[in-house]
Parts: sequence; structure tokens; C-alpha cells
Amino acid sequence: MLSALKSQGLSEKDVQIIDLKPADILAAWKRGDIDAAYTWQPGLTTLAKDGKKLITSKDLALKGAPTSEMSLVRSEFGEKYPQIVSLYVKELIRAQNEYKTNPDAAGEKLAKALQIDKADAIRQAGEIVWLTPKEQLSSKYLGSGSNKGNTAKSLKLVGDFLVDQKALTSKVDISQYEKIINPKYLEDALKK
Repeated sequence: MLSALKSQGLSEKDVQIIDLKPADILAAWKRGDIDAAYTWQPGLTTLAKDGKKLITSKDLALKGAPTSEMSLVRSEFGEKYPQIVSLYVKELIRAQNEYKTNPDAAGEKLAKALQIDKADAIRQAGEIVWLTPKEQLSSKYLGSGSNKGNTAKSLKLVGDFLVDQKALTSKVDISQYEKIINPKYLEDALKK
């Protein structure tokens, strides 16, 4: 959202920012409590019924400010159960490949999991930029074990925003974000 504002020559000082969970955004929108929102599916579909998309996450990604969904594992768990983490990563890759090769079947599974109409599930999935594992390991995103990518910078921006919103207590150096990015499991999944 901050990147969207910046792309239009605005800052957080030009608007009143309220940090809400997606379900609360939807409720606030329905009540007329907010004039704009930055959110994602499935709530975005509901907001777009009587609102207008001004900028999308895809637009922002093309401008160098990607949004993403990440999977996290505690270091202790990953070290103790690397085979489980590897299996999970491989399953994510398999699901992504299924979506690319058979979007109809993948849409059916998404619809069931999200409890939405299959057509909506397929349309929503089509709005997502599905990065290949190789793309994820590029310097634009995660990078490799030896060469960290831009994800740490993105996380730092989010962390700083959350401190400004009083959701976190202190800002940390980018090196702290770089420490937690470990593409090893993805790299290993591609080797096997």
C-alpha cells in the first residue's frame, strides 16, 4: 500500500492509514467506514463489485515493489525435520505445476478449499503471478544461499511500516531480515 501511494506521489501523511485484517477491511468497506483499501482475494472480488481497482499488486511488482505470500519454518524445526520441509516445498511446486498444466482441476480444488465458486477460484488464481522456483531463487526475489535477493528489502519496508503503526516495537537492520531468508529448502527441492 505504501508503494502504491508512493507511485502516485503520495505518502502515508497524505491519508489516514488503518491497519486491518482482510475480513475487517471488507466489513469496514461495506459499512462505508473506509474510502479505499489495499487487499487481496477473496475479499478483493467483493470490494470490486461496487468499487474500482486503482492499482494492482501486479502493477506494483512491475514497479519493483512485489507483494508475496511466504512459507516460514522455525530454524529448529527445519534442522530437526528437513525431510518434512523438503516434502512441503516439493508439494508446493507440484501444486503450482498442476495449476499451470490443468487450471480447471486446480480451480476445483481451490474452490473447495476457499469455499467459493469454481469460476471465482479460477479467476482469482489467474490474477496471481506464479513465480517458478528458478524465478524465486533469482536476485529479484529470495536469491540464493550465497547471494541474498531483494526480499529482505521488502520485508524491511513492511517491518518499518508495522513499527510506525505501533504493531511492532522497534525497527531492525536489514541484516536481521537477510538472516531469516533461507532458500536452502527450495534449492534442495530442485536438486532431487
